Amino acid sequence: MNAAFFLSLIALMSQAVALVWCLRTAKGSNYTVTWIAFTSAMGGLLIVRIIELYLTLSGTGPDILWLASSAILSMLLAVGFVRLYPAAKHLRSAQRNSLHLNALLEDASEIAGMGYWIGGYEGAGYDLVSPGFAKIHGTTVEDFMKTAEDKDADIKRWVHPDDIPYIIKRYDEWDDHNKEVDITYRIIRTDGAVRYVRDMARWVRKDKGELVQVGTLRDITDYKEAEEKLNAAMRKAETADHAKTMFLAVMSHELRTPLNAIIGYAQMLQSSVTVTADKKLDYAETIEEAGQHLLGIIADILDTARIELGEIDLKEEWYDPHNLMKSAVRIAKVQSKEGPANIRFDLMEQAVELRADERLVRQVLVNLASNALKFTPGNGTITLGLHVTDQNELTFQVTDTGCGIAEADIEKVLAPFGKVGNDANITNGGVGLGLPITKGLVERHGGTFNLQSNLGAGTTVTVTFPADRVRLATAKPANSP
Repeated sequence: MNAAFFLSLIALMSQAVALVWCLRTAKGSNYTVTWIAFTSAMGGLLIVRIIELYLTLSGTGPDILWLASSAILSMLLAVGFVRLYPAAKHLRSAQRNSLHLNALLEDASEIAGMGYWIGGYEGAGYDLVSPGFAKIHGTTVEDFMKTAEDKDADIKRWVHPDDIPYIIKRYDEWDDHNKEVDITYRIIRTDGAVRYVRDMARWVRKDKGELVQVGTLRDITDYKEAEEKLNAAMRKAETADHAKTMFLAVMSHELRTPLNAIIGYAQMLQSSVTVTADKKLDYAETIEEAGQHLLGIIADILDTARIELGEIDLKEEWYDPHNLMKSAVRIAKVQSKEGPANIRFDLMEQAVELRADERLVRQVLVNLASNALKFTPGNGTITLGLHVTDQNELTFQVTDTGCGIAEADIEKVLAPFGKVGNDANITNGGVGLGLPITKGLVERHGGTFNLQSNLGAGTTVTVTFPADRVRLATAKPANSP
């Protein structure tokens, strides 16, 4: 081995390092012609050095012409390296900055719940989607693109079935390449969650004149939920305002009528000196009746307010609902002072106990029985039922053959101050709080209230208490009222 061998080995190693550096610097970039030529020359010189090393090891050694050409090529490459090194360094720095900016852009898009996409021409599907776009769909870019097909197939795969006709219609209208599209719809993520998204896109012409679709997708579910809450709050405020108006309209009449009676008969007692004892007694009874009516109205108003505020406290105990139903009918008869000729009981024979607030449940049954007596003519029939279902739920049922309620008016009569304008309601008065109070008291016990009615064909109200409030007893109740 001589000096030529060691020089050739050093040259070989340095050029090999230079070639690796060139390739690493240029990786992932758009090569310029000069850079390609330089890298190719560096590779060729590396081959020359390998041949020199072989010749040296074999003992023949390279000739003068070979060494001269190799030296000239090395000098040219050294000059090229010096000239291209700053450009390569700048290119590498630009690549790093670009990757960093792309990462920042993805982070910003993710924070905003946004992603972007690029699609082909004439419904060719997605050519590229961002990580943020894929995340909105609950998947990754790789998995999303694996299943990406044409536009129609992608719509059917991801869009909520109820929104597909709307989406297809909007895209069909997007034929004018000068227009933008801005649509809101629902998607179904891979985990089954339904999300609202806003899709904004436009046509963009590439360098070679090719048209592509470029768009952004944003998850707006939180905004939609906030909008729904705001709309619900507005509806609630409008309902409250309407209820206030109804309250003032109803109360201005319902309170004034008994107050006028009380004041009028009291003044007659004070001013008349010739009033007989019987008349005085009659006036006193009228004043007492008007006062009781006024007290009942105020009590209903207070009960309604307590139910709406959730301030109804339950004093629960176990008791026999058979006796409670019969007691409620007797009270309702006294209050109504009139009723149909026929009241029937359809009560289960087996003894049962209900855990509830006895006073409040009695009020429920009195209200239902009073309504049935009030709106059923004298030749009609009222049937009161008590049963336990297969699910061990207790049901009270009151059925009458009275005037009934139109189906369109059922929701109205269950709202505070709700009254419908049929003859029976007009004749029998009331402030429209009985059914709302009854429904509220049942629901406070965790039960359900169901009203079925047809105008002119009677009404059936079913009150159901949950199974955890019911237990079967051993004693048999009496069947007669």
